Amino acid sequence: MSHPLFWLGISLLLVAISLTAVLAIAIPVMQELARTARSAEKLLDTLRQELPPTLQAMRATGDDLSALSDHMNEGVRSASQVVKQVDEGIGTMRHQAGVARTTGLSVFAGLRAAWQTLAQPQGYWLEEPDHGDSEETDMSCSSVSVHELGDAASASPRNALPTQQPDEQDVPL
Repeated sequence: MSHPLFWLGISLLLVAISLTAVLAIAIPVMQELARTARSAEKLLDTLRQELPPTLQAMRATGDDLSALSDHMNEGVRSASQVVKQVDEGIGTMRHQAGVARTTGLSVFAGLRAAWQTLAQPQGYWLEEPDHGDSEETDMSCSSVSVHELGDAASASPRNALPTQQPDEQDVPL
């Protein structure tokens, strides 16, 4: 067993068997790599053809969304301005209603005072006092006797109040 040719032959045989095993495994792997490369090439060709239009469509969609958001912002601003105008209109209407109410009440009070003045009997108009023993009330235009005012109030049926004096018997103790 010390023969070198024998060891050379066994070494060559083992190398041949190893190469055969490597080739047996490497050939299907290489074929699969070739198929994968062809699939990748087809995929890249498809992406190269389809990707630019898709990107263009995405850009157009983004532009459309921007335009729509601008229109929405303008609509919101316009609606806000309309709401402000309506609010100002309501405030103005409230103010005008208050002024109209005040004016109406003033006219009503004036008409009521005029009616009461015209409805008083002729003898009870405000007259100048005789500066006698009666108490006097000083008014800006004229002065009137307190007794005369009392007489006018008791004579008017609208202003008449019951003048019955309580009897001593009616008062409970």
